[in-house]
Amino acid sequence: MERQPCEICGDPKTDAHHESHLEPLRIRWTCRLHHKQLERELKLSLKCEAS
Repeated sequence: MERQPCEICGDPKTDAHHESHLEPLRIRWTCRLHHKQLERELKLSLKCEAS
């Protein structure tokens, strides 16, 4: 799998973001800033679903 630029801002320095670790090959390439932002959003949505 080849690293891609951030899908949000185009930054070439990226992390692999997994929305579900049950699907390890389903990756969104995001820079560190956007990776953290997506993680926060995911945690909030999971918290809301649990309520």
